[in-house]
Amino acid sequence: MSAALEAFFVFCATIGGSIPEIQTLAETISLWRAEICQGVATGHSNAAAEGVNRLVKLVYRSGFGFTNVTHQQRRSRYAASHSTLWGVETGFGGLGLRLRGGSMVG
Repeated sequence: MSAALEAFFVFCATIGGSIPEIQTLAETISLWRAEICQGVATGHSNAAAEGVNRLVKLVYRSGFGFTNVTHQQRRSRYAASHSTLWGVETGFGGLGLRLRGGSMVG
């Protein structure tokens, strides 16, 4: 891992020295070097949390205009808890939300 990073930094200093975006990338990687190495070594990430956050935002957006905030919060918790179960389809199509008038969403 260290050898690959060193090769990247040498590339950025020589060939990529004239490209500002590569210099910015090298500075960012240099600042986050320990965290990047730890993430690659352990394989841990916050992807699951980000996915649940995205799903909750989707549910809130779909509920725009509903007057009952408690029901909207319940829908978000339901969607977030079911998206983390194995084998359950994530996304709006698997929520089975009912709109006023009884029509199904998804």
